[in-house]
Amino acid sequence: MRESAQGACCMSTVVAPVTAATDVRHALAAGQFGLVFQPQIHLATGQVVGFEALLRWHHPQRGVLAPSEFLPDIERCGLAADVARWVIEQGVLQLRAWEDLGHRGLQMAVNVPVSVFNDDGITVLLQDLLARHEISGNQIELELTERTLTDALPAVVQNLQALRRQGIAVAIDDFGTGYSNLRQLAGLPLDCLKIDLSIVQGVVTDPSDAMVARMTCEIARALKLRIVVEGVETEGQLQFFSNLRCELAQGFFFARPMEAADTMAMLASGRAFAPAAPQLAVGERHLLLLDDEPNILRSLRRVFRGQPWTVHVAHTPDEAFELLARHPVGVVMSDQRMPLMRGTDFLAKVKRLYPDTVRIVLSGYTELQSVTEAINEGAIYKFLTKPWNDTQLNEEIEQAFRQFEMVADTQRLQRRLREINKQLESRLLQNEERLQREEAALDVTHEALGVVPVPILGVDANGMIAISNAAADMLLGGGVSLVGEHVGDVLPEHGDSRFDSLHHGTRQVRIAGTTYEVRCNDLGAASRGMGTVITLIQGANA
Repeated sequence: MRESAQGACCMSTVVAPVTAATDVRHALAAGQFGLVFQPQIHLATGQVVGFEALLRWHHPQRGVLAPSEFLPDIERCGLAADVARWVIEQGVLQLRAWEDLGHRGLQMAVNVPVSVFNDDGITVLLQDLLARHEISGNQIELELTERTLTDALPAVVQNLQALRRQGIAVAIDDFGTGYSNLRQLAGLPLDCLKIDLSIVQGVVTDPSDAMVARMTCEIARALKLRIVVEGVETEGQLQFFSNLRCELAQGFFFARPMEAADTMAMLASGRAFAPAAPQLAVGERHLLLLDDEPNILRSLRRVFRGQPWTVHVAHTPDEAFELLARHPVGVVMSDQRMPLMRGTDFLAKVKRLYPDTVRIVLSGYTELQSVTEAINEGAIYKFLTKPWNDTQLNEEIEQAFRQFEMVADTQRLQRRLREINKQLESRLLQNEERLQREEAALDVTHEALGVVPVPILGVDANGMIAISNAAADMLLGGGVSLVGEHVGDVLPEHGDSRFDSLHHGTRQVRIAGTTYEVRCNDLGAASRGMGTVITLIQGANA
């Protein structure tokens, strides 16, 4: 129901507030509210996996209103929950319509105010809607803004947990615009985190936004949350978040919010969007050239013709940043004196955005101070001068790629080492858990043997007693543990033979005037242990 500016359409210039609750009730009764739907795309496949439902008010005097124009007034009237319930019901009906046309398993994301969850009415409503229209709970995702969700009352959290038990997903919307902390997030019943478009818009050119986006994705993965990227407008933004392994995205790059009939046409056509490009393959090389002079770029293209790398050219820093986001560039070469930004300043930003790239300045002008500062700060790898020698320039670029690949190989080895260490840690943990289970089972076995009234001995392959229960200790050891004794020293002789050699079977002995049948059962048929279990049965006939 809430919506960012990107999703707005047909915005009215009149912003007079809604002054009466009767206006809202009349709009609900008269069918003035409507929904439009923006597709959500799976980045790895390009498939449409669901839609976000966005509210519109077709006002008879003010035209089509976006949520930002009327929701604050509706909330002040106390009718936000009524409108949200209407949106949820219409969303479920639309899911049913898609299902009836054969489009199975689509998900519907619905923005709802936190006030809806103050009681369990929403839980009852959704249970009824899902059952009545035969929709699975995992096809519904309820979105609450970061600001409202982090201030949620315990009753709200309990109702959200109840909904999740039905399979309904809960998403935190507009993440990055509120003030939540990790402890708050970890304590909330969440399934999904939506990165706000205010962050998305700057990730290609702003190192700070890029850093925030990376950290947000790490937080989401640590909390085991799905990631949806809002407001994607360029291929560079798409590729940036794909490289961060985000699952879903939506925005003008894919499609604007559309009417229900248009969603039907899109789904019927089987339209799929191009999936994001894969990560850099081993041995693949990409060179980016930035210069404001087209003749220079054409000359450089001729120099690098036939070389084992792909050349990308940009005339402005913004073009270069977009190309950097779209392609796995390893080496960047920039002019120094350009109208919009000095080359060293551009490469300093590149370093913050893509620290593993090898950065080179190619210029006919030497600004000693700026170049020296850039080299000292690690912003540039080398400074080359115009005019250049073709052979020497190719050698420099080749060396730069070797430097980039050496770092990449080291990082791959480090990642592999971390993966191996994680696997070893997992195996060690599994072994520790297995040992703990076996120790617990052994303790239980010892305790169980202790209360058995029949004397029992466990003897290893060498005849040493490894286990004795209380009855055996009392009969044969006078109450002292027999563990560690040799069985031949404990059991009385049978005729002329001692129990130095144990064989499967039975024999009889007399102990303290009482006859016992000694039963020997070999171990090892169903376990790794070798030895014999000896039981003494009192009262057997001699």
